[in-house]
Amino acid sequence: MRRRNSSIGIIILALVAAVVIGLLVFIYANNQNQAAQQQAAQQTTTITVIRAKAEIAAFTILTEDSLELVPVDQTTIPEADRADLAQSRGDVLGMMTIRSLTKGENIRKSYLSQPGLSNIIPYVSPTAVPGAPTATPVNTNRRAIALPVNDESGVGGQVSNDDYIDILWTQRYEIQVDEAPPAIPGAAPVAATRKTYDFNSTKLILQAVHVLQVIQLPSPPLAGAVPRHQLNPDQTQMLILDVTPQQAEVIKYMRDTLAVTGAGGQSSVTEQVGSAAMTIILRARGDNRNDATTNTVGVTEQYMITNYNIAIPAIITTPITGR
Repeated sequence: MRRRNSSIGIIILALVAAVVIGLLVFIYANNQNQAAQQQAAQQTTTITVIRAKAEIAAFTILTEDSLELVPVDQTTIPEADRADLAQSRGDVLGMMTIRSLTKGENIRKSYLSQPGLSNIIPYVSPTAVPGAPTATPVNTNRRAIALPVNDESGVGGQVSNDDYIDILWTQRYEIQVDEAPPAIPGAAPVAATRKTYDFNSTKLILQAVHVLQVIQLPSPPLAGAVPRHQLNPDQTQMLILDVTPQQAEVIKYMRDTLAVTGAGGQSSVTEQVGSAAMTIILRARGDNRNDATTNTVGVTEQYMITNYNIAIPAIITTPITGR
């Protein structure tokens, strides 16, 4: 009898333990579920916004150093304003502020605009030189000018923003010389006659020119009409260059010469006297040297003959046979 009562007690104890364990498992699972729900709810209400890391003046181009990403509860932001908030670096990097921003202020897309070309032309404020009566300008006299190129003259269309280039210029010249035939002993002197020779001359004229922007030009319409911003239908890129006023005059002269002669920037200048060609030379990224090591003397026919031992064709006279 005593053994039977002991067995019943063990069974009851096991049932109680099972109930307790089941209750604990239920409570644990319920807590985990609530925690997951709370975390999911928190995640759905949290967004990342871009804020000004410090005070930013109006018309400033935004960089990584001036920004910070901050998670915020989107329920604290009016729903009508959420779409205007910048939420990724891609929304703001390289953009220009159109108003000043305070430290910690959320950056809105409506506060930004494209910087415009005038904002990326390099400029350094005049600095005072010790002993000088006035401030001396340093890199202040800069301009931007457009130069259309084609695949042949423009390094196969491989020029990119922020590259540095050199510009070669080749022009065909007509040289007139008065030449008299060799004197013949006992014969009367023969008057000189004017002879005309055509020669090409090539010179590296602009060096370390900074390419601010590259604009890909559309292909001309099939009907043959040329877009008004293109000088020639084969031009593929418009290079926006950072130049001095003197360099701007040189580039304008080149553009006008190519337009008048019809050379169109092609490498050949054999079409007519006065025709010209322009060739872009692409430098390594960041190479903006312009010193004595890159000076050149230019190339003419005489230079090629003298320095490269090019053979000059001889005049061959064929005897005239009687008929």
